[in-house]
Amino acid sequence: MTPHSWEFYVLRNDPQELNNCYDGLEYKCTMKELKAELLKQREELNETGVNCPEIQTIVDKHWNE
Repeated sequence: MTPHSWEFYVLRNDPQELNNCYDGLEYKCTMKELKAELLKQREELNETGVNCPEIQTIVDKHWNE
């Protein structure tokens, strides 16, 4: 089983998604912006994790990776 983790691919340069750029220093600001957008959309859609506590546990555990 693949462990839960963050993935970010620059599809223009890596269409086969072979190089996970999540930890790339040049993408730190992008990751921060994407996580902020994810939080915003979860709030707008009322995706609080209450109905799916197992998913919320994964989010909480891996949010700052």
